[in-house]
Amino acid sequence: MVNGAKNRVWEEVLSNRSDAIQSLNHQGFFEITSQEVNRISKKKSGPDFRNLSKFDKREDLPDVFVENELNILPISRKKYLVGHFDEYANLSSAEATSVEKYQVPNLASLLGNSATWNENSWISAGLAANVFDQAFEDSDFIRTINGRMGGGNWQFNISDFQDNHHFTLQLENPQIEIDTVLESPKAVYIIEAKQVKEDNFLIRQLYFPYRKLLSDLKIDNKPIIPVFFEINAASQYARVRVFSFDDDTHYNSIREIRRFEFQLIDRNETETAASLLQYAQSVITHDTVGKLFPQANDMSKVLELMMILKRRPLTKTEIAENFNFDPRQSDYYVKNILMYFGLAEQIDSRFKLTVRGKHIAQQAVGQRNILLAREIISYSLFNHLIQRRIIHGRLNKKDIIHEMLIEDLGLSISTVERRASTVNAIIEWIMLQILD
Repeated sequence: MVNGAKNRVWEEVLSNRSDAIQSLNHQGFFEITSQEVNRISKKKSGPDFRNLSKFDKREDLPDVFVENELNILPISRKKYLVGHFDEYANLSSAEATSVEKYQVPNLASLLGNSATWNENSWISAGLAANVFDQAFEDSDFIRTINGRMGGGNWQFNISDFQDNHHFTLQLENPQIEIDTVLESPKAVYIIEAKQVKEDNFLIRQLYFPYRKLLSDLKIDNKPIIPVFFEINAASQYARVRVFSFDDDTHYNSIREIRRFEFQLIDRNETETAASLLQYAQSVITHDTVGKLFPQANDMSKVLELMMILKRRPLTKTEIAENFNFDPRQSDYYVKNILMYFGLAEQIDSRFKLTVRGKHIAQQAVGQRNILLAREIISYSLFNHLIQRRIIHGRLNKKDIIHEMLIEDLGLSISTVERRASTVNAIIEWIMLQILD
């Protein structure tokens, strides 16, 4: 969902450039300056160029770019190319084969609510907990480069949207930003960290720093390894994706070669499989009903929504704007999860946390997640399934469907089969909250 001001400014930019269409048809791109865009944006009371050109994922692109298969690339400090460039790569959504757990580092400056850490704090925590040792199968890291800098002067190729043509472009020291570079005796790691879960990302955020080190700093005595570090602060969960560029000169030659997932555990956390099983076996359960039955697989968004609703009530539209999705999807998280488990309520057009929901949301991250897990397993279906998961070590789809049918939810077989994946996602999220 792109900001309306961005759309208006870029529509005006393209309509003001009579040569733009001709240039796009002839060579596939046209040149533009930040000053030119800022002048138009100022007339329309729009944002500055830095915000106008920040498109970290495909969904951030203005409508006029999407409709005409356009993207924007910086080529110098003030000059940009708008053209038919394929700038994004999809992120694999395959399930993790394992999730490692580490205690939150015992450092005074990192103690407190990890949900408020920025990306650099997460990188520091990863270093202190030796996460990257295991993720990279390497050690003895030194943090070297970070921040904004000139990107250097070098040439590269980039594909168009159909991947049947590539453009050869020349950079003239555009400004780039590097979150951090770690160097070991064996390799150099460029880390781009994001506190959002996306299904695609802007390759340039890794490729330009990669070429800066390779072509400008002339590092050729050890491999340069690009890394995308996805952080979910609400769950204290993160994913380290290790990439390779198969062709140093080609922007689109990026390939994921390894993935490592981990969770930080609060030092005072004590929930184990045995304690959770004991709770599940002793708690008095609520009946599980079919109405508003959960259908959202991403518990991290549920936790994020709880944190937002802790601050103030929101309408369905406001929830959608916070998460950049269709208003219909708001129901999946607020009605089909939070209201379903008694943690939120609707008053007129706004949703707010219940007393129980507020109590859970106010806890430190680890305790909050455990309380939410216990709240969920106080419902009979989830109670039976978590017991089965702990005792037998696994659940398959057939087990889940069987339990859902026993519960007599009043759902059709096809709906039960679809909802089984959501149930499994919730159960596996609960399993992440235990220490062993």
